[in-house]
Amino acid sequence: YFRINFLIILALTIGVGLWQGFYIVNPGYTALHLRLGQITSSHTVSGCYYKIPFIDEIIYINNRICKSVIETTALSKDLQFVSIGVAINYKINNAIKLYENVGVDFEHVIIDPFAQESIKAVVAKYTAEDLIQYRHDAKDKVYLELKERLNKLDIELIDFNFVHSDFSPDRSEERRVGKEC
Repeated sequence: YFRINFLIILALTIGVGLWQGFYIVNPGYTALHLRLGQITSSHTVSGCYYKIPFIDEIIYINNRICKSVIETTALSKDLQFVSIGVAINYKINNAIKLYENVGVDFEHVIIDPFAQESIKAVVAKYTAEDLIQYRHDAKDKVYLELKERLNKLDIELIDFNFVHSDFSPDRSEERRVGKEC
């Protein structure tokens, strides 16, 4: 009985090891093959690949166009608070370099802060009235600034749009209302 049990356990261990060793790369993804934390290879062609179970790790990075939605506030030239929602479409050009420099949380580490900083810098150049009137111009300025910053990190900015912009009440109207009461 000992020999039969040993063979069954051995067969199960080998079976689980083989089963755990296969991984699939879907279209539109890069699979980074890490062995003990170091990138050994990357696969962009979809298919089935093998890794050493319990030693190798696979990190998937989406190469397709992705969307990030950001909510931020900024101060206009005439000191009005502007609440802005934006949608950013981007694509990863070099998954290996991005993973080595930033990791997998690149959207929160790079894209969101860069977008917020660019939005605040551009909105500060406009009065609230001008921001409404020249919205498209402001959008283009943010797009160009953000595109330049992201390109340096192999992230291609596909599109940038203001989803909404809400303004704080005009302070002069607040003062008038306060005097009338």
